[in-house]
Amino acid sequence: MYNVSGSGGGNIVIYADVLLLVNFSMDILTLYAAGRLTNKKTTKGRIIVASCVGSLLATVQTLLLNSDTITVRLASVATLLGASVLMALISYGKYNSVRQLIRDSVIVWGAGALLGGIMTLILSLGTTVSPNSRVNYLSVFVPCSLAALGFLRFIISSKSQSSQTILMLVRGEKYKISSLCDTGSFAADPISGVPVILVKARVLPSITEELYSESCKLRLRMIPIDSIGGSRMIRGFIPEKVWVGEKEVSAVIAVDKSQGSYRGHDGLIPAALCK
Repeated sequence: MYNVSGSGGGNIVIYADVLLLVNFSMDILTLYAAGRLTNKKTTKGRIIVASCVGSLLATVQTLLLNSDTITVRLASVATLLGASVLMALISYGKYNSVRQLIRDSVIVWGAGALLGGIMTLILSLGTTVSPNSRVNYLSVFVPCSLAALGFLRFIISSKSQSSQTILMLVRGEKYKISSLCDTGSFAADPISGVPVILVKARVLPSITEELYSESCKLRLRMIPIDSIGGSRMIRGFIPEKVWVGEKEVSAVIAVDKSQGSYRGHDGLIPAALCK
């Protein structure tokens, strides 16, 4: 138990165990939401460890906020940013680029800010919580968390339902592929910078066989793909024409032979084409 300065000039008693529990629970929801929004694979163990680290750092930040010193305030901000980075690293594993780490850290921070905003909104609807009571605080925290989780599930389900049909023309033959719009994918051809659409090998058996043969006559491309398991190179090609929905686009088609899931779809459309 410790005291922090209240807005009216008095002191507010905050119980450390309650604060840790609240932060831990919020961090679990935050990391779950961020993982779904970025299509990152993780485990329950990683989420729990990252949430423990995040809740401890959030408690430290609360202590730092009790000071009016500029240096301490800056340290508080650095703690908040560091917590997002650490939580992303622990939850989603090794990163192959600083850009991806920064992106996921920002998403983790944003998801946490969204949850905090929802709880603040609910608390502002006339509910008064006694800062000296564990029971009163938790009785409000539980319904707030459930409401926040429901809102996040709505956002995630809306995102997961965002799909498009890809139509591509290869040597005069048309292929129609049901694909998922992945706003967390930034795959691109390293030579031309053209966005890359990932397509499961099983839906293009003849093209896949030709791509991996010595007599391939397609316009071959080698595409680097970053994932939770590390980087890998997969083969792709430039089709004659590609349509995403009803819009014709420039894209490279990369044939994915892995066993990964596209949430029931056969293709994955990168962020640049999800418009």
